[in-house]
Amino acid sequence: MISFLEKERFSDRAPELFFILDSNMRRILPDRLIYETEYRLWYEAVSEGLQRPPRQIILAQDPEGKILGFVQ
Repeated sequence: MISFLEKERFSDRAPELFFILDSNMRRILPDRLIYETEYRLWYEAVSEGLQRPPRQIILAQDPEGKILGFVQ
């Protein structure tokens, strides 16, 4: 199932989204910054971007609502 993330739920879903991003990035660059530092930088940038009306996060979810992937 494909849907848009409700912008007001970003804070709740951010850890789940970042886990997916981090898992993918570890395959490309295993020696990166500290997780918490990267999370904070990502969270701030995405939060700021979502304040603009045309910005969205597209979610790919299974039938139970688990996020399988996303595009920001």
